[in-house]
Amino acid sequence: MPQALTVRRLTRSYGSRKAVDALDLEVLEGDVYGFLGPNGAGKTTAMRCILGLIRRDEGEVTLLGDTDPVRQRRGVAAIIETPAFHDWMTARQNLMQAGWYGGLSGSSLDRAIARVLERVGLVDRADERTRGYSLGMRQRLAIARCLLGEPRMLFLDEPTNGLDPAGMKDMRDLVRSLAMHDGITVLVSSHLLAEVQAICNRVGIIDRGRMRAEGTVADLLKSADQPLYRVRCASAVALAEALPAESFTVESTDGDVLLVRTALPAEDLNRRAFELGFALSMLAPVERNLEDVFLEVLA
Repeated sequence: MPQALTVRRLTRSYGSRKAVDALDLEVLEGDVYGFLGPNGAGKTTAMRCILGLIRRDEGEVTLLGDTDPVRQRRGVAAIIETPAFHDWMTARQNLMQAGWYGGLSGSSLDRAIARVLERVGLVDRADERTRGYSLGMRQRLAIARCLLGEPRMLFLDEPTNGLDPAGMKDMRDLVRSLAMHDGITVLVSSHLLAEVQAICNRVGIIDRGRMRAEGTVADLLKSADQPLYRVRCASAVALAEALPAESFTVESTDGDVLLVRTALPAEDLNRRAFELGFALSMLAPVERNLEDVFLEVLA
């Protein structure tokens, strides 16, 4: 799969502090890429450097196959931090002004506005002043403004931050649809791990300006050497003491439930417990999520 974005040793310092420290990053065409990290990890600074909004101290950025900073912007759109609008204007008027700045006019601009309003689900509210828009509606309008230029790649900085559950779902559905149906590569910066897991196929985890882990969500979720199992047994404490430590690690005991980590198959755990005189009423794998991976990487 061709690469939409390649970053090599990107560095940006503020005085003696490196906000971005020799960052490497790869986004493939068609990805919904989750750019993860705790607050202050350097996500927004890295995105600003990639987009040419601030100067980078070192590093190379290849965006849509081009290394020229001016040409790179032709196929890219971005929402960095909170989107702003002229609140006394309607959504349609805000888009019309953005279209003028982008070189559109006349019937072509009218058609483009109609297209993007339909795409983000704001046709029925297009002629209301944006001061009455909810945060979710403002986010959708910001994406509509980006889509006027028919971008090939879209950068979204914390797009679901502050949204209610319904707004978060709408944004998830929209981002997935932009990638699947419009063919737009999307990079989503976020610290909301469940949201990223729900919409992204690949992720990179950044901390203190450096990439700590990168890969497909599926590969990262199965990266643990030893799976974790939830085991229920009437004599849980006794079972925890009886299991041989060289093969089984008891992570915790809570009432009649154990969390046991082992590289052996589940049936070996069940058989070993039976041989020790314990009957298991439950033996189930504990599914990993991005939060587990995130905490392991940053530990």
